[in-house]
Amino acid sequence: MKKRSFIQRVAAAFLGLLLVFLLLPPVGVFSQEGEVVTFPDPNLEAAIREAIGKPEGPIYTSDLETLTKLDASNRGISDLTGIEYCKNLT
Repeated sequence: MKKRSFIQRVAAAFLGLLLVFLLLPPVGVFSQEGEVVTFPDPNLEAAIREAIGKPEGPIYTSDLETLTKLDASNRGISDLTGIEYCKNLT
């Protein structure tokens, strides 16, 4: 019986782990709802929540897919970060 070299053993272990990770379903990367969107400006978040009808809980990209109009006038919004996820606004 021939001894395996250290490099062969490391390569076999690496390939085995790679195979395991490829066969496992992705967990915790993205949920079925998509990724969580955060709005640093609380006034923008309030306007978004009102428009999508979601008063609490995480806002997911899937929540924003149906958002086509947003009236956020006179709300004192100073930071539009997160609005880029509202891809269907017209």
